[in-house]
Amino acid sequence: DTVQFTATKVFNSQRPRCSTSPPYSSTYNGQQFGLFTQRMIRTAEWKYIWNTTDIDELYDMQNDPGELNNLIRNKELLPVVTELRKKLYDYLKTMNDPLVNNEWMQNQLLNNGKIETYSVENKL
Repeated sequence: DTVQFTATKVFNSQRPRCSTSPPYSSTYNGQQFGLFTQRMIRTAEWKYIWNTTDIDELYDMQNDPGELNNLIRNKELLPVVTELRKKLYDYLKTMNDPLVNNEWMQNQLLNNGKIETYSVENKL
């Protein structure tokens, strides 16, 4: 698969926007309710939202286009989450996104360092 991204930075209460060809990527830095920073990657099949200070989200876009069932805690989907996190990290690095310039944030994306995600070492 060819990976193409378009990012749009959105601030305050504006709705995040994405490119029109998959995979998509978007950023959101909402200050309306305090710090709530998100980064998103979407393919035709999956949508992964990295919520840096909250539970991440994973949606099956084929079977749940309304994004009603967050699958982030489904341990069978860890390979999907791992792949999407790596692709998102690589893209954010190319965009010089300051959010991924520290070890704590890198650990979240590259080492599945979020507590809500199943990992090989720590089977929740």
